[in-house]
Amino acid sequence: MTVAANEDIRKELENDHNVKTIALDCNGYPRGELMSKKKFISSLVSGFGLSRALYGKDTADMGYPSDSPEKNSASDVIMKPDTASLYRLSWEDGIPTLFLDAYDPLTYNYMPLCPRGLLKKTEKRFTSQLNATAISGCELEFQQFNETAHSLAAKDGAGLSGLHPSSLWSCVMRQNLNKEFYYGVVNACRKTGVELECWKVESGPSVLEGVIGCNNVLKLADDASMFKIICKSVGAENGIIPCFMAKPQNSAPGNSSHFHISIVSNNTGENLFARESPDPDPEWPEISHLSDFGRHFLAGILDGLTDVMPLLAPNINSYKRLHEKYYAPISINWGVEHRMASVRVICPPTTSSKNTRLEIRVPGADAVAHYALSAIMALGQRGVEKKIPLTIRPMKGDETSLSPEFKRLPKTLFEATVKFSEKGSIARELFGDEFVDLYARTRFHEVEKWNESVTNWDVNRYMEAV
Repeated sequence: MTVAANEDIRKELENDHNVKTIALDCNGYPRGELMSKKKFISSLVSGFGLSRALYGKDTADMGYPSDSPEKNSASDVIMKPDTASLYRLSWEDGIPTLFLDAYDPLTYNYMPLCPRGLLKKTEKRFTSQLNATAISGCELEFQQFNETAHSLAAKDGAGLSGLHPSSLWSCVMRQNLNKEFYYGVVNACRKTGVELECWKVESGPSVLEGVIGCNNVLKLADDASMFKIICKSVGAENGIIPCFMAKPQNSAPGNSSHFHISIVSNNTGENLFARESPDPDPEWPEISHLSDFGRHFLAGILDGLTDVMPLLAPNINSYKRLHEKYYAPISINWGVEHRMASVRVICPPTTSSKNTRLEIRVPGADAVAHYALSAIMALGQRGVEKKIPLTIRPMKGDETSLSPEFKRLPKTLFEATVKFSEKGSIARELFGDEFVDLYARTRFHEVEKWNESVTNWDVNRYMEAV
């Protein structure tokens, strides 16, 4: 941290007494503590210790396998606040809140599973090698339920009461049914420092969509994480549980997290996906407005998509969303303005050249934004550097993903994690063995817990019949 940044944060906190700090674990769950301003200021240079258990807990707050190097232990990791990540939580009297980065106390490298650390490393490599900056926005869908933590536990997750009984896409009157929550989120985002670009009722019962404004990838990922915190905090005040599961209900659309990305040259400020003039002889007319850089970036994403799926769809439930019936991608494909594709290309003539971008439609709302953007950027960079050709044809018109010529995405977390962790995988090439081995163990742990579980589905289907 520079001396100037240190002085700036001291000045910002001049009238504060306490600071809240947040570290994201490998499931994107915000963990941290409230500390005195004195302790916070003392941590700016050297950081402070926090239990290594931060990366040893699963989504149920149980420990990961005993062979994991991140298993709960007596040793601490070093946490350093990122002063550029300052937010003020309006529903907590404007308390200053910052994200933390986790460092290994022996090597002082980022802890392997630290989501912000992975994205910072990926962004640094991307910027230095391509002399360009990635800009991203996010469309985040989620459902709301008239429940509390206690009622959710009492009902064992079944028979939950949604905010709305049916789907009314973009209905403005639905916004008034729970306006304390609806406008509470809007006001909290504005006061806290998250740009909520658009906020509306989406398709599906009780579904809302928040569009997080475009920014550099780290700020966007932080904003997406803070948006979830805002929704859950404002929801709790109104007897509402916002649900960011990828697929909360049968026979209804799932919740997605669509990431838009464009790349800007650090020399000229131009969008590197755009062409100055249409290609007179493209392999397909759909890419006539997409630059060679953009084609390689797109090809890189498609080439490595199956290898990084656990970073885009990290949970058992994630794969229940990936069903074509509900406008979710199921195959490796792309198309211009095609909402059934894994990657939607947005370019002229439907938008201006400067707004040319890719929309990655695979991630669900349960994806950790920092991991997902790391995967997208790294795959795109690999495509550009290796000049990977675009060999997959575009999807046409009302064509679906069921065509046998499109390779199928993994259907389960187990299948995805096997591909992710296999020897020589693209994930290992991009992120190294240490990260892949550690993260794969956490995903195989989820699979094992699922395999051990007896659910209502099992009982209802088999108890009387067999």
